[in-house]
Amino acid sequence: PVVTLKGTSGKTFSGQTLSAEDLLPALPTGAVRINLCEQLDGPLEGFGSRFWSLVTQQHAGWKQAFTRHKEITHVEYSDRYLNSPFTARLLGEILTELVEQGMAERASLTVCVKKLDYNSRQHDALYNAWLNEEDRQQVVTTLLEEGYLGPAWPGAIRWL
Repeated sequence: PVVTLKGTSGKTFSGQTLSAEDLLPALPTGAVRINLCEQLDGPLEGFGSRFWSLVTQQHAGWKQAFTRHKEITHVEYSDRYLNSPFTARLLGEILTELVEQGMAERASLTVCVKKLDYNSRQHDALYNAWLNEEDRQQVVTTLLEEGYLGPAWPGAIRWL
């Protein structure tokens, strides 16, 4: 959380002033931080294309990979928010775009996700969490393997 103070304070604080950027963790070598606002807004269909377009605009390495159609052999997806049909569709759009671009024709996929929170009271909408782990795994795996969003994911899909 950011603490702001309107007006003046009778207290004097010692120390260094930090910007929001200063508070973010350091990036690994070669990584680029992309700040998102409305760049990905739009219809659900085409989200993957907009996602990779933004990434290639911001990261020279990915731009080169897409331009040269570099082959990806393995994708590892780690997230705590893959808990509803909506987020599954977003992931499916992103991964399907890699296959459509000819970059993941033999790639395997490892999905590492947070266990579902069963305390949620609603489970009847696109954005509400699934009731059990098996439903989530089956829906995402079927979505990709059967090619519901475009070309089928070609490689093995493993869940951790």
